[in-house]
Amino acid sequence: MTVHSTTTPALPASLIRPTDVGRPELSPASDATDFETQARRAAEKLVAQTLVMPVLRQIRESNEAAEPFAPSEGEKQFGALFDQRIADDLVRAAGFPLVDRLARDLLRDQVMEASAGGTPAPTALIGSPSGGAE
Repeated sequence: MTVHSTTTPALPASLIRPTDVGRPELSPASDATDFETQARRAAEKLVAQTLVMPVLRQIRESNEAAEPFAPSEGEKQFGALFDQRIADDLVRAAGFPLVDRLARDLLRDQVMEASAGGTPAPTALIGSPSGGAE
């Protein structure tokens, strides 16, 4: 007799999306990690909404398939939500260099604001990932 386990194996943390489990719990790390995470997410969202979603929308709208293969009413109604999810996943998984650049620029702006306001900026934000000047 074979006994099957009823528990599902735990997924690695890299496969669990914050949108799937609610608000992500940030580890009690430094402010630099918090700023880096926020900047990265903002850059990913910007690239997904401005570059990837319009392409996906255009591809979906140009579908002129015959009746059995044509988009259903549900596909037409929820197509934008599907496009958003695909765009978010694509940008997160693809590792676009543009996302890295935007996140770095957002971090630099955060450092400038922090230093202008008299608040010391986290030291991890000050350097460039490439190690050189731009």
